[in-house]
Amino acid sequence: LAHQFLEMGGLTIHAVTKLIQGINAFDAVYDRENIHSHRWAISLHYIAGRLLLAVGNRDAALSTFLTCAEMDPMRFSPLLATKTISSRMYAGLILTGNNQLTEAQEQFNLGMKEAHRVLQGDWSDIIGSFENPLLFGLQEAAEVLDVASQCAQAFHALKRQESIPGYLWEKVNLKRFGLVEWNKYLEREISRLHRLIANIHVQEATPVA
Repeated sequence: LAHQFLEMGGLTIHAVTKLIQGINAFDAVYDRENIHSHRWAISLHYIAGRLLLAVGNRDAALSTFLTCAEMDPMRFSPLLATKTISSRMYAGLILTGNNQLTEAQEQFNLGMKEAHRVLQGDWSDIIGSFENPLLFGLQEAAEVLDVASQCAQAFHALKRQESIPGYLWEKVNLKRFGLVEWNKYLEREISRLHRLIANIHVQEATPVA
């Protein structure tokens, strides 16, 4: 629901408050030893940061992104690092807006280091097996690197941010974040529309008794 609000618009303070309350309720009680609960906690912290940022609550968004970034995606899958690295990226951007450039640079650097950490292990965690590879594995691994590449862009752009205000914002492409998930969403929507059209054609072709 949170992703739909962000992608389709229609966000209100009331809607965000209600969603954040639900996320906080989950965070207060979930089983820290359950890896699937851990997976949801990372995803929910990340989307909570996005929601808070979307309504202008920068301080709370920064705190939430930093909490997410400190969580270990490797307990579930290296591919979950898209959320933790993106959290580093957003935290760095908020800090840049606060003119805390040293702290921002540290976040961008940690984002790159996280990509290195999660992708240097056993690739069976990414693709399953080379004989029967998971179709989404390498695609999502590429997204991990893509987000890290945005951290690298921002890291270098910060060196010119003080002399050229706004320089960093021209170099970072936030639309690339979550591109794989967005493509999956579009594919699902297209499939749903195709099924609806097919059902309409069947109904039109069925003779009336």
